Amino acid sequence: DDLEDEGNCLSAAAMRLLSRGAKKAAASYPVQAAAVRRALAEIAQAEEDRSAYSEAPANAFGELMAALFTVRDDRWTPVLREFGRRLGKLIYFMDAACDLARDRKKHQYNPLALLGVTDGASFLPQLELLAGDAADVFSRLPVVQDAALLENILYSGVWTRFSAAFARKEGQTT
Repeated sequence: DDLEDEGNCLSAAAMRLLSRGAKKAAASYPVQAAAVRRALAEIAQAEEDRSAYSEAPANAFGELMAALFTVRDDRWTPVLREFGRRLGKLIYFMDAACDLARDRKKHQYNPLALLGVTDGASFLPQLELLAGDAADVFSRLPVVQDAALLENILYSGVWTRFSAAFARKEGQTT
């Protein structure tokens, strides 16, 4: 996504570095790989239309995450898929909030700009609601192994980039 958006050298290098592992993973998990490719294509297509706000890219990223969370089909598949959808939507909008100022400067697609949001930090209440949705589904999963680690990621880790992005901004203005 960064390579598509910005074409920077670091993103290109990361893509080359990860390419072999990605091909191996795609061969091992063809259903998930197809879902990822499909979701990325939907996101790119939806992001081309900059005339009106749409949740299509966020929903597509949610579907991408749903595919990644379901590597086998069992009784937990529906809950895992729903968790992936909700977590994906949170991540998509959190990224949009963190990138809003930069995207405006560079005239790049950002769904929050299309909503009229002028400051990514002001989107915090909506992000908290999305996080609550993801946490609600997560609480229905029978997580035992690594539960503390997963809870830490969900309840505080996902906020690291958001906090860092807006702490820097606040530090610059005071």
